[in-house]
Order: sequence, then C-alpha cells, then structure tokens
Amino acid sequence: MMDFKLGDDGDILVIDGKFELLNTIQEAVKQRLTITLRTFLGEYFLDISQGIPYRQQIFNKGITPKETDAIFLAKILEDSDVIKVTSFSSTYTSSNRGYDLNFEVLTTDGLLRVNLPSITPNDEVEYSHANDFVISPSCRTEGFMSGGDGDIIHKVI
Repeated sequence: MMDFKLGDDGDILVIDGKFELLNTIQEAVKQRLTITLRTFLGEYFLDISQGIPYRQQIFNKGITPKETDAIFLAKILEDSDVIKVTSFSSTYTSSNRGYDLNFEVLTTDGLLRVNLPSITPNDEVEYSHANDFVISPSCRTEGFMSGGDGDIIHKVI
C-alpha cells in the first residue's frame, strides 16, 4: 500500500522535504472514508458521480435521520477494507445545518473508530470543470530516431 498521507488541511504531508506515506490499512481506511464522506456529490470534476448527496438530499427538508444515516452507512460499506460497521451515531444541528458523524468499523486490519467533524453546506469546494483546462505540450520534438530494439524514440529539446 502506497498512499500519500494528508495533513489536517487536506494537502499532501511533506516533512523535511519527503512525502509522508500511510503505514497501515487502518490509516488508509480512515483517510479514504474521511475524504469520501466529506466530498459533496458532483464536487469532484473528474468523476461527478463520486460523493455524498449533501445538497441534493441531506441538507434539504423532508429527509429523515434514518434515510440520511442509510446514505452514509452504504457509502462506508463500499470501502473494500471495511468488513462491517460495529457502531454508528450521527447528529444533525439545525442552527448551522451541520451533520456530525461518529462510527466504528471492523476493517481487514482490526477495529477503527472515526469521528467526522461537522459537515455544513459551507464546506463544499468549488473546483474548475474539466473543460476549463487547456493542456499544451511543454516541449517540442526535434525529430525521430529508431532505438536499437525497433522502438521509436523522440529526441526532446
């Protein structure tokens, strides 16, 4: 397993110029679940089907706590290293429309407790859309030459 460890701010953790890596399955599961459960449906431009339907369902009137919990439980159980959910509790705060989540799962590496801080509608991040990016080469080729095994090699200048 070679996953980058993320800091509290969500950026890749670099210490003394070196990328920190996750060391255990439990660290990886906790990080994956935190990312998954804090991602708003449609937020990730490379795959808008990923995420939790916060704006579409959870932060709307009419959804019951039982229905909300079912959405989260289903998403937690999608993780390949989660065997089962052993405990689960959630709290909805109407004043800020926040949703707190605490759960424990049995992973392939043992029990793991996750406390997810309050998620509110203000937590959604706006990213550019894929069609907003322009990709252009940063170098040009001078010509082609054949490698010893018949492969074409580009000479880049």
